[in-house]
Amino acid sequence: NNIPSNSYVNYATLKLTTFTSQNNVMGTTTISIVKNSQWSQGSLNYMNMPSTGTYVTAREIEFRFDNGKRTVEFDVTNAVQKWVNREISNEGFMITTRALEGSSEARFYSSEWGNHLEGPVLEFEYIR
Repeated sequence: NNIPSNSYVNYATLKLTTFTSQNNVMGTTTISIVKNSQWSQGSLNYMNMPSTGTYVTAREIEFRFDNGKRTVEFDVTNAVQKWVNREISNEGFMITTRALEGSSEARFYSSEWGNHLEGPVLEFEYIR
């Protein structure tokens, strides 16, 4: 909503910060568009989560030992450009993770986490 319609999006990057207490993380994190707006951020849980819409991007994540928090970046430029062009509505991103057998899935801080500096960040640049 902060980008004027019909602007050109040079880049858009979704930055997620991992929990510090994870070891032996191997798997895939997928970013998708939320399919509908029938959800509330404050009361979202596994039982009432929205359905997954259009696939945006995925990334293999692997780290064996906990060396502190990590920021993982995802290119979401195409999705943000579609929001700006009003081709799809901006209902947010759905983040899903899947661990490889014998390892842990990546877990990320949410925007509800007490320290807002560790929550998700959408960084973008555009031309009017």
